[in-house]
Amino acid sequence: DLFSAFFMALALQNAWLYLRNPEHEELTLLVMTLLMLANIRYESPIYLPAILLALLAMGRLPDKKGLLRLLMLCSPLVLPIFWQRLLPSNNYEQPAGTPLFSLHAFTENIRELLRSQFVFSYEMPYNNLLIIAAAAFSLTLLAPAVRKKLFTGIRPQFAVLCGTVVGISMLINCAQFFIPIYTHPTGARLFLAFCAACTLITTAYLAQAFKIGGRVLLGAGVAIFMLYSPLAAARHLSNKLLLVRTTNTGYDFLSKYPDKHLVVIVNRPGQYVAMNRGAVSFAYANKNPQELLDNLRDNFISDLVVFQDMDYATTLPKARQTLSAEFTLEPVQDIQTGPDTYLRISKVAIPPPGGA
Repeated sequence: DLFSAFFMALALQNAWLYLRNPEHEELTLLVMTLLMLANIRYESPIYLPAILLALLAMGRLPDKKGLLRLLMLCSPLVLPIFWQRLLPSNNYEQPAGTPLFSLHAFTENIRELLRSQFVFSYEMPYNNLLIIAAAAFSLTLLAPAVRKKLFTGIRPQFAVLCGTVVGISMLINCAQFFIPIYTHPTGARLFLAFCAACTLITTAYLAQAFKIGGRVLLGAGVAIFMLYSPLAAARHLSNKLLLVRTTNTGYDFLSKYPDKHLVVIVNRPGQYVAMNRGAVSFAYANKNPQELLDNLRDNFISDLVVFQDMDYATTLPKARQTLSAEFTLEPVQDIQTGPDTYLRISKVAIPPPGGA
């Protein structure tokens, strides 16, 4: 997502260069940047035709044949996009039968986005005041341009390109199935480009209106960073996620065991492998119980620890977090991680010699 936002900004920078000097070299640089952007996220390919169509509509693409030749030469660079779509199968996170995009999701997400702008709890990673100010300043700038049809200059045309990119990003993000995506810890990151654009709009407007110099703007940026850095470090938003709380609980438990020969059986082993811990999934453990138990008995594994998300109502492990009968579990600790979920930490008993 950070790469996506970066290449969006870079594409707009190159679009500005092309508007100022509409030569073949600048157009090539813009197209190559858009091709890089196209290979980053699933929706990123749409920005290439959107920007080029906007330039075409504004009469800024005089050499159409040259552009067509350039696109044909660059066509192999879009192959990874299709490979990413065609090779993975059923690789979606929304529930079965739920459309990837819908009008209902769009209206709900827009409503949540607007509502959250007036909640000053400072849990979101974005500055509400900057977004509200950007909306007001945009209306102030666009209203005269629309009324007088002043979209013939470079700056208004560049504003159209910026609005195209940010508008597409917002439309795609808000129309996704997840509700409410803007205030959810896993969805807030998708609005990085939108909030960066709002920040730049506010900064540019204030700098132009009050003739603020670069040093003052830099100082203000440093001050805002110092203000928000402690808030970001508190991780109020991400800590709302059950997965984050559960993983942090697991990390805290493992910090008491410096021995790296310990192996964890857990639903998401990658999060523990990244911390230089041995970890396997429940599926792997159930397929290879004898191998793990033999390694435990022979001291190749110092401990075999199991992290299971348990349901309060049934006191049973969540789906796909059960172990086969070969494993004898000795509960060590139960820790509440949610209103209806707790984490059970167990150790696998060392099997007697000659059997599991």
